[in-house]
Amino acid sequence: MKIDETLGFGSEQRVHAFVIHHATRRTAMTPTQASHLDTLANKLGTAALTTLIRLCPEIRTASDELREAVCAAMRAKSGQAIDELLDDGKACPWMAETIFASAVMTLVNAGIQVLRGH
Repeated sequence: MKIDETLGFGSEQRVHAFVIHHATRRTAMTPTQASHLDTLANKLGTAALTTLIRLCPEIRTASDELREAVCAAMRAKSGQAIDELLDDGKACPWMAETIFASAVMTLVNAGIQVLRGH
């Protein structure tokens, strides 16, 4: 099952499109680098939304406005998360999985804060 089918809207595109846009502003990239970043952004957006759904099943019954607010919070945090992911990944490549999980949880936490009204 795709994330957009689970949530009922294609929010993962909104999250990872922002991530890609933010990262491409940082430096000029080769087509290969852009492709790798696209893959990373897709995985980050999908992992963040999957985790959000598993931790907060109430997102399935939330209003469209609340869902959009959750995604907006995740988009707002994605710039910081992708910067940290790329910087930490360069500094400690052997910790890539942990660094990726941290970026996912950064986005999820931003969404949960809005969803649960904190």
